[in-house]
Amino acid sequence: MRPIKEQDNIGELNNILYDRRLGENVRRGRQDLTRKQVDIARGWGEPFQSAPMAPAERAVGDDIPAPVSNNSNNVVAGARAGSPASLPNTAPTTDIDTPAVVSLPDKVPAKKKGTSFRMAFILFSLGLFFIMLMIAGAYFFLNNNQISADNISLDMTVPFSVTGGDIVTTQVIVSNQNTIALESAVLVVSYPSGTKSTVEDQPDLIDERIPLDTLAPGEVRNVPLSFILFGEENEAKEIKTSLEYKVGSSDNTFAKATDPFRVLIGSSPLVLQVSAVQKISSGQEMEMTLSLSSNAAITMKNVLVTGNFPNSFRFISADPLPESGNNTWLLPEVSPDKVYKIKIRGSIFGSMGENAETQFRAGYPRSDSQSVLGSILAQAKVSYQIEKPFVKVVVGINGDKDGEAFIPPESRSVRVVVDVTNTLDEPVYHMRVELMPQGDSVNEKTLSVGSGYYDVADGSIRWDLTGMRTLEKVGQGESRNFSFELTPELSQPNSTFNVSAKIYARRVNDVNASEEVIGSAVAEGKYATGIKLLPTTVSHLSGPLPPVAGQDTTYAVVLGVEAGLNGATGITLSTSFPQVTEWLDKTSGDGNVEFNPITKRMRWNVGDIAGGDTKQLRFEVKIKPSITSVGNKVLLMERQTLEAKDAFTDLKLSAQGSQVFNTLTDSSEQKDSDKVVRSAGD
Repeated sequence: MRPIKEQDNIGELNNILYDRRLGENVRRGRQDLTRKQVDIARGWGEPFQSAPMAPAERAVGDDIPAPVSNNSNNVVAGARAGSPASLPNTAPTTDIDTPAVVSLPDKVPAKKKGTSFRMAFILFSLGLFFIMLMIAGAYFFLNNNQISADNISLDMTVPFSVTGGDIVTTQVIVSNQNTIALESAVLVVSYPSGTKSTVEDQPDLIDERIPLDTLAPGEVRNVPLSFILFGEENEAKEIKTSLEYKVGSSDNTFAKATDPFRVLIGSSPLVLQVSAVQKISSGQEMEMTLSLSSNAAITMKNVLVTGNFPNSFRFISADPLPESGNNTWLLPEVSPDKVYKIKIRGSIFGSMGENAETQFRAGYPRSDSQSVLGSILAQAKVSYQIEKPFVKVVVGINGDKDGEAFIPPESRSVRVVVDVTNTLDEPVYHMRVELMPQGDSVNEKTLSVGSGYYDVADGSIRWDLTGMRTLEKVGQGESRNFSFELTPELSQPNSTFNVSAKIYARRVNDVNASEEVIGSAVAEGKYATGIKLLPTTVSHLSGPLPPVAGQDTTYAVVLGVEAGLNGATGITLSTSFPQVTEWLDKTSGDGNVEFNPITKRMRWNVGDIAGGDTKQLRFEVKIKPSITSVGNKVLLMERQTLEAKDAFTDLKLSAQGSQVFNTLTDSSEQKDSDKVVRSAGD
């Protein structure tokens, strides 16, 4: 701090700051200065020393306070002597470098202000402390009375691996570490697909709900479980657990779920094996044998076996018979000490070099469908390759050789021709051919077998050396033909028949050599049943009868269509009207009608008709015959064309109707009522 250089100005400053009068003459708004001396530090580094304060004194004969002396020596000496110093009335003329001693008021407000601030700070701190204490207490109180899912634990002791089909006994450990009870607690256990109960009938286990009622604070409860796991070998199964509960009087239900517990199926409870040839010729028959056994310690009930056959396999028979379709078997029970077998026979048709695979699965069916697998316990497959056939066998029905023939309704007789060609590089000997026609339309009385022999016992037609000597030897690339005819009896809808051909021969020219099947084929014929027009009816509505030249006569025409046994779809009838006939656009009946007034063509959209049913259409027309028509009938409608599709074979069907004249259908009408006359009464 810079020292005061011009001390002479202090007197002038005092005159400005203070009034000359004392006591009650002090000007309002100003304060008296005291003559109490305060020891001010001499330098900035010296400690503060307080000098004794003397009572205020005034100079004699002067009304203003004496100026404060800057003589530091006098101030210090007075302070050391313990008595107040006498200050001269004259200001010193010398400059000093130490701070001046000034007079201060008797009362120091700053000291009281500091005390008040410290008291306020202490009170504020105490208040804040009590508020935080209350908040902490409330937090701990409320926290101890709340439910947290983190304080609920669910644990299960499960083995790492189990044998499929064995009984698994375990327990779920439920722990409530909350400070209040869990009400209406229910343990929910969700099992994997294929899990069975341990009760006698072994029902499926999907979700099991176990009531626990109330779980007290800190309570730990062990819930025992017993079930049977099924699955394929090395398949991982997941068991899920959760706890549902309520709190106090609340109606809300809360849930605590855990991560699933995993169990590995060490070995499958079922063993499924399949055996069959690995190479086969197209047209040959193939037999597959399934073997099913149990690894489980208990008897397995209602085991379902399904097969997935390739397109080249055509099912013929099975033992035992399938439960559903031709590829599903349901075994009532499979005991541990028994092997169950299923034999399946079918024909193979495909291209040379083609590889095919048949896959089988075994397990438990779904609870809502006994023919659909719910859980797979075992799988097996067999592969085969189609090699070059020994012989080529082609079955043709009415010239159709693609294995499926659609027979139109006009074909009353069906001709079946079987062509057999030796495709080997060597001849075959003692060939024997066996054809088996089967179906609801086959009647042995209408069969014509030619040189073959019809066996009534089994319904087969055979050719061998006894009736056909050319079968003794069939050389490389040579062919033989076999045929028969049948006339079907169609008494029910969707009639079919099929022909299976089996070719037997010996690979060596030795009667003692074994005979083997060297070729086979199957073909199917499906019958269409057609559609027809019913007789058209004509009736008189108004106008002269017989019609009079130049006058209007109105007629009603009714058309009818009938479907065959199979039914027909997309039926339409088209026709047109001559110039003399006027379309009145008045119709009723089935379907809908379209009419073109320019071309005068009418189209009746009949729709679909079930087997043996009919549909009709009624419409009105008007004629005004000319004088040139006198003595003749009047043409009301041209020929009709009927088109449709057979509902079973999808073959196109058609029929034609004849022209319709004004001849009345009702025979009670007067004679010659359809011929035009010149005038009424003629």
